[in-house]
Amino acid sequence: MKLCIQGLLLIVVIGAISTSICLWVVPQNPEIVIVDIQKVYTELGEDIEFQKQMRRQESRLRQNLESLRIELGSSLALRTKQLGDNPSEEDKKILEAIKNDMQKQIDQQSAMLRSGVQSYKGKLLHEMRTKVKRVANQIAMKRGASVILLANQDLLLSCDASKSITEDVVAQMQKESSRR
Repeated sequence: MKLCIQGLLLIVVIGAISTSICLWVVPQNPEIVIVDIQKVYTELGEDIEFQKQMRRQESRLRQNLESLRIELGSSLALRTKQLGDNPSEEDKKILEAIKNDMQKQIDQQSAMLRSGVQSYKGKLLHEMRTKVKRVANQIAMKRGASVILLANQDLLLSCDASKSITEDVVAQMQKESSRR
């Protein structure tokens, strides 16, 4: 009980410190701008490129899984052939254990595939968000804004169109990409 109360006290103190830090960093009436990152992705064609890269990654991982299935299937077929047409009860148990082990390996590889796809997706999104953030920060600074919010229909109910920097971000990113 004492440990639990100490933990709660620690959380309250940390919360108070982080709140005071946030209040110190953000001006009293901060200028806020909005960027619709999904629209930026779409207008730059990054959404299509993202989908292509995801399909390539998924394909590579599926090929790895299929290779494992073929390898394990060949191993099982060889073992079955070695035991002949009338395997003993003990051999049947061994074959069943091998099949179960193979299924576990395939299940683990499938889980790794799903995890790998999610990890790759996160990496791509982070890279794009970093690019957008850099440009959005530059534009926000020019407008005197100290806070940039992402347009998100679940969080942002409405916004004055003059607060949106989305088109400026798209234009700047297009300009930068044409220089390369």
